[in-house]
Amino acid sequence: MKLTEKLKTYLQDKVDEVLPKYQEEYRSVLQALGFNSAINGSFVEFMSVYSDEHYGKLGLIHDIMNDDLSDIENGVSKQLWNNNSPEKYISL
Repeated sequence: MKLTEKLKTYLQDKVDEVLPKYQEEYRSVLQALGFNSAINGSFVEFMSVYSDEHYGKLGLIHDIMNDDLSDIENGVSKQLWNNNSPEKYISL
């Protein structure tokens, strides 16, 4: 599954894309964590292309790829997994 065209258009208008060299790095990190385009396509696409801090009316999504998953051993998600959260749970 991929991001819908409506969402992609919105993101392209409102959000900066991650530089291409980091997009590939982020895809590799996600693949190593067990995420793949066939099953988790929209998540992989969003995280690899648009991962950044996103502020909205209801809160904040931090830069998950840079702040958490690229250094997984020291990231928030890893600490949650160590305390019995499901391994596919990602802290946003």
